Amino acid sequence: MGDDTPTLYEWAGGTDAFVRLTTAFYARVAEDELIGPLFATMDPEHPRYVAHWLAEVFGGPATYSEQRGGYPHMVAEHLGLAITEAQRRRWIALIQDAADEVGLPDDPEFRAAFVGYLEWGTRLAKQNSQILQSQQMQQATGFIGKNVTYVDANGVQGVGVVASASPGNSSTGAVVRVGTAQIPITSITSVFAGTADPSATPTP
Repeated sequence: MGDDTPTLYEWAGGTDAFVRLTTAFYARVAEDELIGPLFATMDPEHPRYVAHWLAEVFGGPATYSEQRGGYPHMVAEHLGLAITEAQRRRWIALIQDAADEVGLPDDPEFRAAFVGYLEWGTRLAKQNSQILQSQQMQQATGFIGKNVTYVDANGVQGVGVVASASPGNSSTGAVVRVGTAQIPITSITSVFAGTADPSATPTP
């Protein structure tokens, strides 16, 4: 006697359902002040890539692995992002709202499995996003005078100019200047090309 239990991929409605999900989700992300900045420069195809990832991990075709490189590529995409717990939780909330919007199954069994994976996956992503943090801060002297995006001690993201750095101290290794304010930071998430004008106030 065969097992007629569907995979979560089949239960959700297949790849098309995950494409609808991620399209609705990233539309919400774009309008969100907390996590929107993490995706400000994302590839226009990013929602489709994530749809393929979710489809694959829930039992569908291995499209993401074949086209994007599987789990190692997914890990690499999160390195150095310095995702905060507040941002992780917002990601979870918004994708659940998107699931409701596009009509993914809302029975307890499906949602428990669906959210359980997302909790596990986003916690790993947050962990992986911190990996480059200490290395970046140790090299912060090379960023002096550069425009950077950063995360401060309160988990707030911003854009500023690196004013000073103390290599080896990953918690207060660098200070950025935003206007006249001097802000200690915990990580640098990206560096803009070129050297900043010391007298200029950077804008995002």
